[in-house]
Amino acid sequence: MKSILITALICVFAGVSNAQVKTNFSNAEKIGLSGKYSKNFRGKNPYVIPARNIKALLRLDSLENLSGEAKPFKIAEAIPVDIDVLKEAEWVEENSMAYGKFTIVAANAKSVSANFNQFFLPEGTELYVYNENGEMITGPITEGENNENNFWGTWVYKGNKLTVDFKLPVERKNSLKLHISSLAYGFKDIYRTEIANFGESEACNINVLCAIGTGWENERNSVSLILDASSEALCSGALVNNTCNLNIPYLLTANHCFDTPTPQNVAQWKFTFQAWSSTCTPSLNANGVTFNGSALRARNAATDFCLVELNQLPPTNSGITFSGWSRNTAGITSTTIIHHPVGDIMKISRDNQAPVFDNFSGAQCWRLGLDIGATQGGSSGAPYYDQNHRIIAQHFGINDAHLPVCDRVNKFGGRFDLSWTGGGTNATRLSNWLDPGNTGAMTTNSRNIFVPEIIGNSIICTSQTYQIDNLPPGATVNWSSTWNSAPYPTLMQNSPLPNQCTINNTYQYPSSTTLTATITTTCGTIVLTKEIMSDYANPIQYGTYSQQACYFHNTYNPASSGSLPTALNTPVFLRQGCMATISLQSMVGKTVSFSGSTQPLYWHYNSSQSKLYLQLPYMSAGTPFTFTISGEGACQNKSLLFFSYAQPYYPSYSFYLSPNPVSDNQLTLSMKQDITHHETKTITNTDLIFQISIIDLSSGEIVVTGLTFDGKSEKSIDISKLAKGLYVLKVHSFDQVQDLRFVRE
Repeated sequence: MKSILITALICVFAGVSNAQVKTNFSNAEKIGLSGKYSKNFRGKNPYVIPARNIKALLRLDSLENLSGEAKPFKIAEAIPVDIDVLKEAEWVEENSMAYGKFTIVAANAKSVSANFNQFFLPEGTELYVYNENGEMITGPITEGENNENNFWGTWVYKGNKLTVDFKLPVERKNSLKLHISSLAYGFKDIYRTEIANFGESEACNINVLCAIGTGWENERNSVSLILDASSEALCSGALVNNTCNLNIPYLLTANHCFDTPTPQNVAQWKFTFQAWSSTCTPSLNANGVTFNGSALRARNAATDFCLVELNQLPPTNSGITFSGWSRNTAGITSTTIIHHPVGDIMKISRDNQAPVFDNFSGAQCWRLGLDIGATQGGSSGAPYYDQNHRIIAQHFGINDAHLPVCDRVNKFGGRFDLSWTGGGTNATRLSNWLDPGNTGAMTTNSRNIFVPEIIGNSIICTSQTYQIDNLPPGATVNWSSTWNSAPYPTLMQNSPLPNQCTINNTYQYPSSTTLTATITTTCGTIVLTKEIMSDYANPIQYGTYSQQACYFHNTYNPASSGSLPTALNTPVFLRQGCMATISLQSMVGKTVSFSGSTQPLYWHYNSSQSKLYLQLPYMSAGTPFTFTISGEGACQNKSLLFFSYAQPYYPSYSFYLSPNPVSDNQLTLSMKQDITHHETKTITNTDLIFQISIIDLSSGEIVVTGLTFDGKSEKSIDISKLAKGLYVLKVHSFDQVQDLRFVRE
């Protein structure tokens, strides 16, 4: 048991994927034939699914429900298909990017969704799924959704139209996999299209953000709407905590959601969290966060429970939580249900009396008599909470189906206390999953998702204290480090607090280490590491710089590259208007400042390349200015003193680009004449017609040509078709060329 647990801990704290996909149910951006990325698609006819007999499907569903057996809430009919999206899609290629769009129309359907049995997005891919005009849209979907099963399913979209819209680098197009194996043809209108409200649950259901839901924020953030493997039916469920407070995304729901009508493939379940109306009344459309896939851990019909583990742990900043639970059967004074009736936005119901033991369809249950709210199909598997906000059951069914929905007060939920021991095996009980350390705990509390980590600077100057944030209760920490060179900084164990250590850099000599924290808990061992460096004299290192000859010139050319000195205040001479590239060791957490010039200095830091691009403004020859780096981790500030100098041979025209870097679609070119030069020349109108071109530095290709500039006013240049990267704008005149570098973000 212990060795298995240690492996699980490594996965939980070191290798969990935090991908998530968000759906906007009320998208204001209208998307037409040009798609999400506004490309010139030809308008290929959509893939059409013939109309189904909706009345017959509803009649069949009604007959199936006459048995009285608890079932998931069925909304659609699964239709097997064989669609290679890559072959069926329209394609457009622009600036090394490929854009694809594919549309499905399910004739007369109330809703539509799709399941991919071959799904792989190469790095750099961005995919969206949306309905008619993009009213509901999911995305961006990225390579973070790739999984070992190569399966991915969409959510359920209102109406009969579904579009898959994507882009990726052209060179990775052959790695893309998008094959649809089934579509869900919706025959129930869960979005109530005839009015503005979100769903069609009965009016006696109460939105979770109404007054009755006050104080239940932690619990509602753990509740999920579940879409089954074929995207035909809906249930509810909730993430549940464990006694070790490990971030294992176990979700509790009902066994009949798994077992009806046939055993489910939970690897293809879809889970949407935080789908609630932002107001109590009127109900508003909800945005949700969806996760694909899970693994079956345990289930048992005797108490109608099913425990699955989500493939993805929600991110710590998602707001999603784990619900606490209780095995106690005494002292329960009220019961609250949080659920998604008929797939509607999240609702809350309450029984203000104590529940009682009962039997329902052969299962041992708690029986409630609701005082507030209701349940409906889709509420199956929803958590029952006691007055202490701990799960005591999951919703199974009702015994008064002959009554109107709002009069059906009797509710039955499979008992958590009996599910604990279940059928006596790991596959039929909760205990070994939710109490992996075998502590025998009777309760846990609701909590946020948190991951232990070592907090502290990556660079040590004289002394630095490190601590473990989110340390599990009752855990102990042992610290260790092995430095790569002497003299070694000293490590003070568990100082000044038990979850801390302090490293003293007495000799202030450059060296590095891996700081290791070994955390011992009742459930196993967690190992965390952090790379740190001891460095006093020179924590920020300058590399080399390069520059363009940025002024018009004839025979004179400055050096194109050289070495930047590392000593403080050593002068470096750069030409006015020039774009310089300075390579830096690290700029994370640092501040860049400039002084000595009253005019704007254009600069941009590229974090992936660790390079700073800066351009000197127009100024008199010999003007000094100081470039300084300071900030967290720097043991002392670093500065370089720059001097400008001018070209004395020809009248110089200083060209400027703004903004630089540029993030929108317009780049502005302006000009000033340097009147300080000694040599003069008569300028005619013809002389002031400058030719403009733009070159992509990554490929060397000319991407813009044929533009002219008269120098009399600013010129706006459309760069909407340029991809992100570094470019050179060339200005041609007098048989000379001036280069201006700019960054497209």
